[in-house]
Order: sequence, then C-alpha cells, then structure tokens
Amino acid sequence: MGTMPFPRPVADARSKNDQKMGEVYMAILLSCIKVRC
Repeated sequence: MGTMPFPRPVADARSKNDQKMGEVYMAILLSCIKVRC
C-alpha cells in the first residue's frame, strides 16, 4: 500500500476535479451540438 503517490484526500480531490472537468466538457459538447443543429 506504500506505492500510492498521493495521500488519500488529495487523490479524492483529484478524482472529484476530474469528474467536474468531465461534466464541463460534456456540457460544452452538448451546447456545441445544439448550436449546430
């Protein structure tokens, strides 16, 4: 278990941030599709 590069809270925050970025990316894609249609 000593191979984790980040402490647990940092890893959780990082995954949460990635999830938020994914949602923003999807929202941008959807808005682009709506504008083109």
